[in-house]
Amino acid sequence: NHISEYNWLSKERRDKCAARLEKWISNDALYEVFYSKIIQFNQDESGSLRYIINGYVDCISKGTEGTEDSESTEETVWEFKCIDSIDNIHILQLALYIFLTESKYDYKIFNILTNQILDVKCENPDELIKFLLNYKFKSLKDINDNIFIKKILEIKKKYFEKKK
Repeated sequence: NHISEYNWLSKERRDKCAARLEKWISNDALYEVFYSKIIQFNQDESGSLRYIINGYVDCISKGTEGTEDSESTEETVWEFKCIDSIDNIHILQLALYIFLTESKYDYKIFNILTNQILDVKCENPDELIKFLLNYKFKSLKDINDNIFIKKILEIKKKYFEKKK
């Protein structure tokens, strides 16, 4: 579902977005990095199930080019968005990447269109994943995906925080 044509952005806006990326992302950044994790999950008394969770991280970049800390060796996982505003579902997406990457980076959502950057931290990603799977599969016959997402967003603050 990646964008193949950019005719929905004016040249001026495209140039601004490109400049923003150049400011914050290092030249040696990695893009579309694949992660996969198999987890064992005890769904109920009927036994244990294995799930594979896959994801492509938009970008892993060393340092923060737009600050005095551009020589930092800290690596950041960036989730890029080009939207009117960042939504809770985008934060949950990054929380899943925190789980997949085993919390070894800094994590940021970058809305390139608005220049908004959010730091995202997840205190216990393993517990968050277990909760999401448990909730999804125990409730599978009772709710659809939209209701599931709504309910998950209601409890997200229990497992992670966002900082502006």
